[in-house]
Amino acid sequence: MPLHAQKPETNIRFSPKYLLNLGKNAERLGDYYSAIDYYNQYLERDSGNCKVRYNKAELCRLIRDYSQAERDYLKTYSKDKNKYCEALYYAALMEINKGDYSIAMENLSKFKIAIKKNPPLKQKYKGIIDNHITSCQIAQHILDYAINVSIIHLDTSINKSHIEFSQLPLDV
Repeated sequence: MPLHAQKPETNIRFSPKYLLNLGKNAERLGDYYSAIDYYNQYLERDSGNCKVRYNKAELCRLIRDYSQAERDYLKTYSKDKNKYCEALYYAALMEINKGDYSIAMENLSKFKIAIKKNPPLKQKYKGIIDNHITSCQIAQHILDYAINVSIIHLDTSINKSHIEFSQLPLDV
């Protein structure tokens, strides 16, 4: 049975606007976990708000919840591909962090095509995308041809914890 300080149902009485303000305030104070909780409750009532979902994805990225950040970036991108084009790039970065290199390469390629119509984004990500795609290819190659290694530790009589830092008497 999970333990909670308060039940999630207690915030049902709050309006979506109030939940959004609570989330913004928690984010302003640096309490990203609470902000994400408030944004989740807000998005349960208004799932079409791309700005809040993108903001929540940014917070998930900051707290290193890459799986949730990836989902939110992809949902944001699918709802508004023009305004939130960078969400696809960040989703690909989350996939790289998770080790999903093939999916990341696909999304980076889609992003590369999408920014051709947007000169400021094209200038901003000019060489970065190709570097990410190359790094994904190299990482995938390394994983495909990894060597299995077996590590055998030395006998416990060698290098005990008190030997490493003991003083060594010298005759001067």
